[in-house]
Amino acid sequence: MADNRKYYYLKLKENFFDSDSIVLLEDMKDGILYSNILLKLYLKSLKNGGKLQLDEHIPYTAQMIATLTRHQIGTVERALEIFRQLGLVEQLDSGAFYMTDIELMIGQSSTTVWQASWFSDKFFVYQYAIVLLLGYSIISSYYNSQTYNRFETRKRIVTNQLFLYALLNLILVTMLFVLAMAVTMILGGAKSFFTLQTLLDLYFRFLLGSYLLETIDLIFEYSGVKSLSAGAQIISFLLLNFELLLLIPRLHLHTCNSLNLLFSWIFFADIWGYVPLGVLCLLSTVVVYDRANRGDLLK
Repeated sequence: MADNRKYYYLKLKENFFDSDSIVLLEDMKDGILYSNILLKLYLKSLKNGGKLQLDEHIPYTAQMIATLTRHQIGTVERALEIFRQLGLVEQLDSGAFYMTDIELMIGQSSTTVWQASWFSDKFFVYQYAIVLLLGYSIISSYYNSQTYNRFETRKRIVTNQLFLYALLNLILVTMLFVLAMAVTMILGGAKSFFTLQTLLDLYFRFLLGSYLLETIDLIFEYSGVKSLSAGAQIISFLLLNFELLLLIPRLHLHTCNSLNLLFSWIFFADIWGYVPLGVLCLLSTVVVYDRANRGDLLK
């Protein structure tokens, strides 16, 4: 039988208690109690990715938190309100409390921990995006001066290229998730690390993220600037690296809010992440057609 146990731990930087929010928190009346509650909430939220909930359907209430942390209900209610003011906690539409910077503190050790890394931002950048952009480069090589003879209008060229890129996205994402599901079931059995609902959520996020990368690549390709057009795939890859691996982690580290720009919405742990991701895909598609018709906009 496969060993599918998972262990979570809290990673704190050595200057955690010197951060502005913690110093301000502990300087308040009962601040040490609030600090203790905060650490307990971080630990309680680890296995749910920052959400404070008993299971997938039952979020923790203030009374439940008071019982679990062994503090008075009044102290817990005041602590939660202060945490919200400091940006340490958000309350989601589901009613669950979410620890906003928990993604920087989660450590995980497990015989199936590799599964989670398949759908991380680093995997998206270093493995999946490389294959995707290589495919874009191959498809793009067929679009040259002779393309007008086949398609007659630039709009039809762009539509065809968008379709081929999207088809490549669909094939790669589907292959990835079928493989992930198969390996998960083989190694994890019935109690696999990912539920079907989680996999489907990640599947559609990856599809939208792939389409966004596709349109960003085409914006550079149809920019009308020779250097940008020639290096569209490389520039898109560098932009992806800059946002997901450099900019967003630093913003999360130095602010109290979980900020998202472009591709970081793929990994936003809430259903509302689909809205900005969908809007970005729509807007970038409009820009692609606009760039195709006005190739001098980036000059």
